[in-house]
Formats: sequence, structure tokens, C-alpha cells
Amino acid sequence: MPRYEKKLGDFATFFMDATKLNVDIILKGVVAVSKRHGQLVKGDFDKTVGTWDHKPTFKYSVTKQTGDVVLRAGLSDWVDTGRHGGSDPEWHWVWLTLGTSKRWSILSDDWRSKTMPKVVRSRGGQGSVLAKGFLAGQPRKGITAREWVPTIEANRKPQYDADIIRTLKWSALRIWQ
Repeated sequence: MPRYEKKLGDFATFFMDATKLNVDIILKGVVAVSKRHGQLVKGDFDKTVGTWDHKPTFKYSVTKQTGDVVLRAGLSDWVDTGRHGGSDPEWHWVWLTLGTSKRWSILSDDWRSKTMPKVVRSRGGQGSVLAKGFLAGQPRKGITAREWVPTIEANRKPQYDADIIRTLKWSALRIWQ
């Protein structure tokens, strides 16, 4: 603990021996919370394709970068390289989460999508694609954006922040060696 040292005059001097601080305990706690939340966020991404036959793969990573702890979750190749690699399931997921301005396919009258905007799950779909690409003729109304990334962030961020604050408080009580 800092010690108080009385001096003659109008001021007091406080000394703190910083060599006795265990700052690694803070970093370890933040990394542990981030890894735990990374698993939860990856699980949310997995739910968006739960009923798909051909699924993209998702992952998370926790890294330390110039004093920051960064939790990144999403499509596997994007988490690894920052770019989208382009497998068909991954492109389908990107088209759905971002939406499109046009759709080059004709869907059957009984069509029911497996996913809905701002809902982090998929369900059983219905219907079939009757024609696509050139055979579909004129483009139709685009795909409505599912907005999974901002939805997952909005759902998970409050609890992540609360857990980080709880960890910092816990660490502060144990920072002195």
C-alpha cells in the first residue's frame, strides 16, 4: 500500500513502490473474461446457421495488441485474415447478414426463409428456388439484411462490459503483492 510520510512544511509526500504491483493479474482477468465471452458470441453465430445443410465455420480469437485486449468473432477466414475467403456457405451468410439490393432468383410461392432480420437463430425453411441467375430473367427485390453482427454485439456487449468491470474490481483488490 502507498505509505504516508510526514514532512516539515505545508505538504505531504506519498510514495508508492510500483515494483510491488501485480498488473498481470488485471490482464489475465480481462483475457479470461474475453475468452469466455468469445465462446458465447461464437455460439450465437452458430445459431444463425443451425438448420442449414451447408454451414460456414465461425471462430473467435482473443489477442493483446499495444495495450488492448481484442475479442474478434465471426467467419473463420475473416477472423484469421481480415478478409472473406469465398466458400459458398460463407457467401450465403454474408449476403444474408448484409442484405442485397437485387435478387437473381425466382422462389416458389410457398417459400419461407430459414432466417429473419435481427433474430439470432434459424428455423426450418420451406419452398424451393425455381430459377436463378440468367434463367431468372429480371432481378427481383433484394434480400432483407439480417443484421446478425450488430444484433449479436448489442445483445452481448452489456454483459461483457459488466463482467470486465467486475473483473477489474476483483483484480484491484489483489493488485498488491
